Amino acid sequence: MNYKYIITSIFAILNISAYSQNTDSLIFSKEQGYYTKPFELKITNTSPDNTIYYTLDGSIPTKNCFIYKAPVKIDYRYNAPNVISNIPTTLNYEISLGFQWVQPKSHVFKATVIRAVSYKNQKPSSKVYTYTFFVDTAMYLRYNYPVISLVTNPDNFFDKDKGIYVPGKDYIKTQYGTKWSGNYLERGKQWERPVNIAFFEKNGDVAFSQNAGVRIHGHDSRRKTQKSLRLYARKEYGKKILNYKLFLQKNKNKFKRFILQASFRGNVGFNDLLIHDIARNLNIDAQDYRPVIIFINGEYWGIHTIKDRIDKYYLSSKYNVDKNKIDILENDGTEIEGSKKNYRTLILFIKNNDLTDTKNYEYIKTQIDIENYINYQITNIYFNVYDWVNNIKFWRAQTSNGKWRWILYDSNSGLKKDYTYNSLQQATVENKKTNTLLFRNLLKNKEFKNQFINTFALIINTDFSKDTVINKINQFENIYQLEIKEHIERWLNVNTDEFISTWHNNIDKLRGFAINRPFYMKKYLLEEFNLDPKYFDNN
Repeated sequence: MNYKYIITSIFAILNISAYSQNTDSLIFSKEQGYYTKPFELKITNTSPDNTIYYTLDGSIPTKNCFIYKAPVKIDYRYNAPNVISNIPTTLNYEISLGFQWVQPKSHVFKATVIRAVSYKNQKPSSKVYTYTFFVDTAMYLRYNYPVISLVTNPDNFFDKDKGIYVPGKDYIKTQYGTKWSGNYLERGKQWERPVNIAFFEKNGDVAFSQNAGVRIHGHDSRRKTQKSLRLYARKEYGKKILNYKLFLQKNKNKFKRFILQASFRGNVGFNDLLIHDIARNLNIDAQDYRPVIIFINGEYWGIHTIKDRIDKYYLSSKYNVDKNKIDILENDGTEIEGSKKNYRTLILFIKNNDLTDTKNYEYIKTQIDIENYINYQITNIYFNVYDWVNNIKFWRAQTSNGKWRWILYDSNSGLKKDYTYNSLQQATVENKKTNTLLFRNLLKNKEFKNQFINTFALIINTDFSKDTVINKINQFENIYQLEIKEHIERWLNVNTDEFISTWHNNIDKLRGFAINRPFYMKKYLLEEFNLDPKYFDNN
């Protein structure tokens, strides 16, 4: 007996809509999820005299849609033609940028998405129900990751005027080349669209299903063919919290926002995740991760990675501080949340005071989490995240003892460049911005400098050691190679076997970085701080 389905049906019967007129409930004869053979789906209305309307394309059903009169056949969809997968998500004007869209080589794998609602007296009398059914003879073995089904009106993603996933009406091409434009580059609440998200664990169990908001996420990556998405739980969509343990690395089970990061658009695809995972235990605010397979309106959309969005909600939950009393800044002190006043005061103090003076440094220690800052600098320097000095996020609680802490953020450029590169020199170069001013001045203080050097020496031999980093690289390679083939065939116009071979070769380069970086990093530390050549023999 399917007790899970019985319980689900009971809750469906007891469901009370947020709108007083929506008193009907719909009962589905099958729970959404994984199936190995076709079946007939029956939909029952608790008010039999009312009419059920449904759609199969992701749109909200209205009185102009299918009328439910008989069970709906949920069948294999192996030969179903591609629909939204054939819509270009960038234009070929972007070829020079490496962002060319290509049509999938064949029919992508598809689920059946059904949305249904009851009508009475020309008005909806139930909430809109959204179900996703996957049918494959080996469905329970098909994917090695959880699966997320995103269902929305196709226009929300692909319409020329309001679609957030396409170049659309806002794309401008001039005689001088492309302009930084396109619907997918738009930001803000006005470019957030409603979506239903259903999360299926690897065994096909429905972890949760709820309505939410979705936006395009990222910066330059918005112009690439497969885009990252940001999900928002809001009361206006039904629930103001997503209540589920998204990440295996921690026990947090309440989320306001999270990211579905697009993966494998080139190179290795997991540099950022790898660095965050290696630095997890270093008192840095780093993003957790979990690979998933995404479907949009029933069509396979490839590998994505669930990631924390480190914002005021994340920080409030982790550190038990008021979410409305947090300062979050980026780069040279641009405000994301709160105010930059405290930080500007700190920078002014550093500019006007000698940090070799113990009293001045003691004051700095009341304003900055020194351990966090040192570990943050070491991580970016060691892994040669070459653009991090222009890509910084940091925060503090607006309390009397609140200290600035740095967030490991956007490490995609790490582990890619030459392992001989002297990024320590890059971190201490003089420029007009405050992004190196703080570090340069702190290094003038003997206590800070010694703590930085000694911590670096310890981390090189422990968290960042050759064996530790290689083991992490191997773990990530094993995780992501499980699903890479179908993803490549969906998104890239390449020879699949050749691409996979190149991908493994690129990962070998990461191992080369792990093997050779310690030697060069020690060399630069010895030179920069005039250390005894035998220093690392004893540390």
